[in-house]
Amino acid sequence: MRNKSLLTAVFLSVLMSSLHAQANYSLSKHSKLIGAGISSLDISWGTKPFTQTITPLSIDLAGNTRPNPSGSAPDMGAYENKYSSRNPKANTISDGLSDTLEIDFSNATTSLSAHWKKFDNDGTVTYEYAIGTTGYNDFVDWTSTGTDTFVTATGLTLTSGATYYFSVRGTATSGQVSDTSRTDGVFIDNEKPVISSVSESPGVFVNQSIKYENLSWSQTYTYLTDENLSN
Repeated sequence: MRNKSLLTAVFLSVLMSSLHAQANYSLSKHSKLIGAGISSLDISWGTKPFTQTITPLSIDLAGNTRPNPSGSAPDMGAYENKYSSRNPKANTISDGLSDTLEIDFSNATTSLSAHWKKFDNDGTVTYEYAIGTTGYNDFVDWTSTGTDTFVTATGLTLTSGATYYFSVRGTATSGQVSDTSRTDGVFIDNEKPVISSVSESPGVFVNQSIKYENLSWSQTYTYLTDENLSN
């Protein structure tokens, strides 16, 4: 039985080495397998009390020490991630505060709003937002919203004809930062319309529908009509 177990372990080792040469089995930084392993497992069997403790390998396929960081739960993967837990996974963000109406145009002059779906993570995520016209934060720098998943930025000076984009990122309690999500932008048009010119349309306009009728106390009747009103 012992020899069979040894042969099985050798076979699996050779197999994993072969697979390692063909593909990359690193865990995604958002993988739920990061820190999902256990440090040991006690197995009991047989009629006589007998317990065997099984512990995971102390190194990964690349020879790195596991678990990493020391004292954390090991990863359930061929390679040990450098973090003890996974990164927050970014979610979608929309302009405005409505879940059903995404804003693309606005006549606002001093404020903009956005909201986003909660980022996927095992623990608490705190958020930061920024507003930009070309980059992430060239208009409003990164600002915390705590655990709120919505924000209204006030005191702004919005330029008509410009498009403004909200960006949001999340940070886990362990310090890992998510990717950045960005809206598709809000185009600002806050200037009053101005009539630049007026021109006559060609041709003749004939109106035969203008009539005025008045019935006074003396029963006099006045009738006004324009049978050929032109421009």
